[in-house]
Amino acid sequence: MKYIKKIFFKLLKSYIFQNKYSSFEHHNKDWKVIYNNDYKNIEPNKDSPSRKKHLHFLYNQPSLKMSHFLKKFKKNRYLVVDIGSGDGWLSAKLSKFFKKIIAIETSKEAVKLAKKRYKKHSNINWINGFAEDCISKIEFKKPVLFTSLHVLSHLTDNQVLKICKIINSKNIPKNSILNFSELYTKVNSIRKYMNTSRSIKWWSKNLSNWRLDFHGPVISKIKNEKRHKGFWGHKII
Repeated sequence: MKYIKKIFFKLLKSYIFQNKYSSFEHHNKDWKVIYNNDYKNIEPNKDSPSRKKHLHFLYNQPSLKMSHFLKKFKKNRYLVVDIGSGDGWLSAKLSKFFKKIIAIETSKEAVKLAKKRYKKHSNINWINGFAEDCISKIEFKKPVLFTSLHVLSHLTDNQVLKICKIINSKNIPKNSILNFSELYTKVNSIRKYMNTSRSIKWWSKNLSNWRLDFHGPVISKIKNEKRHKGFWGHKII
């Protein structure tokens, strides 16, 4: 009985934390645990065969479709803002297609890892901070690509609203693009532990100056949920 109570209160605490703050903020501490033993053995600009295979899968997954996306928007090659860049693999991949990359990550450990792993990628600016604070300080002179890999789904609505408000503003040039591998639903938003699947209506309302293309596949096997993942955007205003 004590064990059941312990689990219950742990889940309750996690639920409260998810609503008040964000699970992403919390589990970012795991970066140090996950990669601590790997730091000394990391070879700059070189990935193991198994990691290469995994990154290839992530880069070409249906929710991102990055190769197809880059072909679709051939003219936009100036700047990328990678929201929640993690250990930097996507920023590194995109660095050969774009002139500048701004990689924003809240975890100091992840930024430290990215700087070591992708040491030679001189056109990447690694920033340790929150997207809503960092993006507002950038001066955008040309159209930009915003990308996010299952990051906003871990944040509270309040945090994501702040990010959307900046991206939706007149400060972001027309013809900018976004490629978000984020969760969405076609009807009502769904909140589950560690994840929030916001509705198409929610995204469309808060990114009203963008033409959004919700292409992502269904990722949930539960019929009542019908969660999808991945959408593109083109700034028309």
